[in-house]
Amino acid sequence: MPHGAPDFSNRQALSTIFAIFDLGEAVARLGSIDYFDRRGNVLFMDSFEDGDRIWRWVAGGVGAAQVLSTTCPKSGSYCRKLTTGSADGDRTAGQVDIPFPVLSNMGFEASVSANTQNGRFYIYITVWDGVKRTYYIVRYDFATRILSYLDSSGSWVTVSTSIDLTGYLYRYHVFKLRLDLVNRKYINLLVNSHVVNLANLSGQEVAHPLGPVLRASFLVEGDGAANRIFNLDDVIITQNEP
Repeated sequence: MPHGAPDFSNRQALSTIFAIFDLGEAVARLGSIDYFDRRGNVLFMDSFEDGDRIWRWVAGGVGAAQVLSTTCPKSGSYCRKLTTGSADGDRTAGQVDIPFPVLSNMGFEASVSANTQNGRFYIYITVWDGVKRTYYIVRYDFATRILSYLDSSGSWVTVSTSIDLTGYLYRYHVFKLRLDLVNRKYINLLVNSHVVNLANLSGQEVAHPLGPVLRASFLVEGDGAANRIFNLDDVIITQNEP
């Protein structure tokens, strides 16, 4: 029995294979890193196969480090190994500035794994438009399971305590922060299969003449008990999110 395209299609029905109408599926099968959440049009993506490229890396505190690593990457042959300093609040971060796009609904995705059930991970988006600087920041604490966002007053607001992410370097977790940059609002945050509603919540705005610049930063933070180790991989920035 033939299957694939119907007989009224402009493509021939095939008896041995199923036709693929979704180009996103075809690209995923060819090895793209953009397969977890396929909404939006890709503006930037990097899995560190070409080294640092346009990244700026910052490591603060005793024992802090960031290196290109071949140990358990999520895709390809490399990931970025991030080690926090030994003090509580010590951060190691990667920042990338991208050419300022036409503003729309945008997505900022990264995959992260933690060596232990400790430390914190941030997605930290900064938009300078020539008049204001707006921050959109979310934070997940691996020890307490507290997921929070930075509100318009600069305060941390807890939005979930029930997302349990295992600390194990070989087990990656996907975070995708979706923002409405036209109206300066959060939309939601995807954490693996979880969708955390952040609709109509505003980012923190401060007056600033710099711009236009769009910066995406991905940070890990220590808890003061030890140097914490994370892997970062598969960073994807999209525009025209639905």
